[in-house]
Amino acid sequence: MRREDWRRAYEPLPEALPARVAQTLSTLEEERIVKKHALRTAIIVCALLLALCGTALAVARQYGIGDFLSEMYGEEIPEQAQEIVDRPQASIQVEEVEASVREAVWDGFATHVVIEYRSPEGTTWALLDDPRVDLDALLAQYGTVYSPLDPDLVCVAEAGDEYVPESMGFEYQQEEANVLSMILSFDGKALPSRDLRYKVGYFRYDGAEEPVKVGGQDAGSATFLEFELPDHTDLNETFTFDHPGALAGREIERATFTFTPLQTVVEVVYADAKEDELVWADVDVLVLDEAGERIPATSTSLLSSGVDALEEVPDVLYLQAGDPSSNEGVGIGEPLAFTFK
Repeated sequence: MRREDWRRAYEPLPEALPARVAQTLSTLEEERIVKKHALRTAIIVCALLLALCGTALAVARQYGIGDFLSEMYGEEIPEQAQEIVDRPQASIQVEEVEASVREAVWDGFATHVVIEYRSPEGTTWALLDDPRVDLDALLAQYGTVYSPLDPDLVCVAEAGDEYVPESMGFEYQQEEANVLSMILSFDGKALPSRDLRYKVGYFRYDGAEEPVKVGGQDAGSATFLEFELPDHTDLNETFTFDHPGALAGREIERATFTFTPLQTVVEVVYADAKEDELVWADVDVLVLDEAGERIPATSTSLLSSGVDALEEVPDVLYLQAGDPSSNEGVGIGEPLAFTFK
């Protein structure tokens, strides 16, 4: 099922960006991830994959990171990235609901975490801001209905300070009536530590006039699901080029390529860059392979200014300035070669 909504909190976006991302995610063109310029607040992506009252639940498996990305974007986790997906042993009981971390992956840039909610047998979950949900019918069928609060995840620094990750999105999948899973995806480059704290919270509806709120931001540490992101950044390979040349007449001060199991991160800083200017891979600069073919971005790399992962570090890649007037990923000017071996 497609996403319902994106809420953006950016500086003004270039006209080419939404259409370029739509091209990158062409199999599901309505599902777009866009990111450009400094983020001021978190992006919240909430899409409903919940079965309606009276509809049989066809999901028979536990959803992992790869399942979510496949369902949302038609993408597969690269084979080499599957080895860095960890299963943290973290869970917490918040009254009658158990929450646990099912899978987590972090490559030093992008982060994906899958969290499971499990309520007592005979109850069900629903997202009640969806107009298709009939709460009265659900209560008549199940007696008790649970609805999760918006995700509240922070990174805990050494001094105990909380840091809210930038560019955070989430999506749900109902696997059984009483089992709800969720993927959280966010930019993890600026995390001050790998210690994460998810504040479990939900509403409980049982026929009373007002639902009961359990947990959440103000409930205290008894509702904290705490875990550590796995660190596999030793598998990354980074190459930095100082003053390598120019793209479309603009001199590059520094270009950095980081090859991770999840993606290929490309960071370009121009010598005449304006304050807070971000150069976005596959939008402002195109990344071309050894044959001169454009390497596309993926849902994961769009969190990190990158493109698709490569099986191994290539001999050479090319950068080409993107045409700001084009929505088709068209380059302008001569490509600039970068040699890695």
